[in-house]
Order: sequence, then structure tokens, then C-alpha cells
Amino acid sequence: MTRVFKVLATIVAWILFVLGIMGIVGAMSAHIAAGEPWQPYGAFALVLAYLVLAVVVMKLRQMLE
Repeated sequence: MTRVFKVLATIVAWILFVLGIMGIVGAMSAHIAAGEPWQPYGAFALVLAYLVLAVVVMKLRQMLE
């Protein structure tokens, strides 16, 4: 495959990974700041999806090599 697809896959994977890490930090800080029982299940599910997609994109990038 062309180099452009590898570069785009790398950029997308990093964006998803950074959004996943920021989501974990944001959900945890919102949970701590709420001070009351707060169910962040939706936020954690979205963050988990970001991290899983980042891994999938990196595996696809490895397959392009």
C-alpha cells in the first residue's frame, strides 16, 4: 500500500488513543468532583471503544507493511 495510508492510519490511531486517555481522566475527575454516586458507564463505554479502535487501527497498519 502507499505510504499515505500508513501515515493516515498512524494519525487516526494516535488521535483515538489520546481521546481514550483524555476520556478516562475526564470521567474519573468528573466522578471525583461530583461527590455523589455518579454512574459514568456511558463515558467509560465510549472511552473503551476509542481504545479498542486505536488497537484495531494499529493492527491494520501493521498489516499494510
